[in-house]
Amino acid sequence: MINRNEGGRVYVCDDCKTAIKTFVSMRAARLEGWAISRDYKRCYCPHCAPGHRHTGKYGPKIIRQEG
Repeated sequence: MINRNEGGRVYVCDDCKTAIKTFVSMRAARLEGWAISRDYKRCYCPHCAPGHRHTGKYGPKIIRQEG
């Protein structure tokens, strides 16, 4: 969810709902790893974003790291 206030835009992760951060612009948010939907209504924190990128018709997948 993206809301505006005096300091910029407040980003709340739509997946975990715990990551909250304020950025001046969408470009700054993307540079820090946040994923923003094409309609600019949903956003995901850097931790949740990989599961929502390039997902296709079956939605987000759980990415497990080996190691």
